[in-house]
Amino acid sequence: MDTASFRGRKFAHSSFIQHLRATAGVQAVYNADEAYTSKFCCHCAAAAAAAEATTPMLTPIVFPKDCRYGFCTKCRRGVDRDENGARKQQQQQQDKKRITLNAGMKKLWLIFPKSKKILVKILLV
Repeated sequence: MDTASFRGRKFAHSSFIQHLRATAGVQAVYNADEAYTSKFCCHCAAAAAAAEATTPMLTPIVFPKDCRYGFCTKCRRGVDRDENGARKQQQQQQDKKRITLNAGMKKLWLIFPKSKKILVKILLV
């Protein structure tokens, strides 16, 4: 079972989502796609988006074995693995369009990526 700790308490992923919904009072939880977020440089992709390139430059990051800090082979910037993954997820989220549908008190977030594929799970309470 994959567990993580939050303030000293261990949670399985599903129980953490349930705890998040219960304490925060949210009706929909967005599960971000974590695939390949720490494999490509967040700085090069940001530079490509700023230059309005059609396809972002995906340059691989070299992480030495058992090391959480690596460097980009193109821009030569050093990045922490977790920080790079968080920035890549933020960039992915900014690339998506959000539509809110109100049905009484419930809010449902539909997220449409540029590739016209729905890559998220929508969980309703």
